[in-house]
Amino acid sequence: MEFTGERFVPGVHGVIEIEHVHRYLYASRLANDKVILDIASGEGYGSAILAAHASKVIGVDISPEAIEHARGQYRRDNLEFRVGTCSEIPLDDASVDLIVSFETLEHHDQHDKMLAEMKRVLRPRGLLLLSSPDKLHYTVETRRLNPYHVKELYKSEFEALLSKHFKNTAYLAQRVLYGSGIFASQTPAELNSYVLSKEIIKESTGLSDPTYWIAFASDHALPKVTSSVLEQPLDEMEILHQTKQALAEHE
Repeated sequence: MEFTGERFVPGVHGVIEIEHVHRYLYASRLANDKVILDIASGEGYGSAILAAHASKVIGVDISPEAIEHARGQYRRDNLEFRVGTCSEIPLDDASVDLIVSFETLEHHDQHDKMLAEMKRVLRPRGLLLLSSPDKLHYTVETRRLNPYHVKELYKSEFEALLSKHFKNTAYLAQRVLYGSGIFASQTPAELNSYVLSKEIIKESTGLSDPTYWIAFASDHALPKVTSSVLEQPLDEMEILHQTKQALAEHE
């Protein structure tokens, strides 16, 4: 599929690749032996990642072109793709254990209808894993407008939406980092963040200034929420290639 900026496709590298692939890798640890709905499955790569662990994965996307591509590109006995929307999901009631929906919410304004549909197809003990850009750090502070985004949410709005539809919620913060990591090697521990900029250090608890929020939501007890890291070799990082290109243009 051609990359237009609306959805990530494999072969496009840089920050967007790290962000999107990392979410599916994180979700895959929850996929074992589950029936999963990947809503807004796009090109299909994420559904394929989940299908390597799940008993069954159903990828649903509004684009017939994306579904046709995914059906031809990713073939597994436990993987299928269907055309549908997040406000009219083509699945039966109480038919899935886990719903994964990454970077979907901001592409429309039918948020309550989407959450209601998710509740309909989830089994009573089912789990939703949903991501959304933080409007403050993604758009307001950067002054970057994504032409494909219809309604972004601030963190408080995102939390209010999830709490309205589910009894239990928990949140993960995500952004691409360039720095040093010190992590507990055995047991989960509190994360302290420091941002060093122009010799000024800003300290915070948890990941500072996240670009995205990833929510766990369920009417049942939530699984253990853990942290995760996806590394990339320095010589493959987008920022390094951009710097080299800029230097070459000024030689």
